[in-house]
Amino acid sequence: MATDNGGLLVISMVAYPGWTASIDGQSAPVLQVDGLLQGVCVPSGAHAVELRFTPSGWPAALAASLIGLLLVLYLGLAGRMPVRFRLELPHQRSQGGDDLANEPLARKPL
Repeated sequence: MATDNGGLLVISMVAYPGWTASIDGQSAPVLQVDGLLQGVCVPSGAHAVELRFTPSGWPAALAASLIGLLLVLYLGLAGRMPVRFRLELPHQRSQGGDDLANEPLARKPL
């Protein structure tokens, strides 16, 4: 954009935390205009004004999403894994001639 005199560039978007501005690659403050909109003070001359939005909570949201994905994968795969041993309580013991049948809380192969 080009101006003969410096001025306030009013952007017709609601002011919200996370917006940053740069003028010709140099950081510039984003101002709140009329209590609702955004604005950037632009000096006279031709300039490139860039606005970027970076939400403040995205690292935490990304971490929570990855943890949730890993948990879902773990639980999904854990149900498909073969069970090698089964824990039997004393009242569940078989009366066969098994050596392990006399052990309390015996672990028997399937």
